[in-house]
Amino acid sequence: MKAALTRRILRVERRCDGPRRTRFIWQDEGEGDDVVEARKRAMIASGVARPTDRFITARWRASDEGRG
Repeated sequence: MKAALTRRILRVERRCDGPRRTRFIWQDEGEGDDVVEARKRAMIASGVARPTDRFITARWRASDEGRG
């Protein structure tokens, strides 16, 4: 395939796909990955996010200070 045709196809793909957004999901202590996946699916189903979006899970890491 010629380079010009490849560039043209890539431009069309970018216009159709649109920008890929990054979504942050908070995971509370004690919540499993299934809860996070359910939140992702809910965001997509409600139209807040798209399946092509990037999802990043954030969680608080407790320090070991003060423990036993």
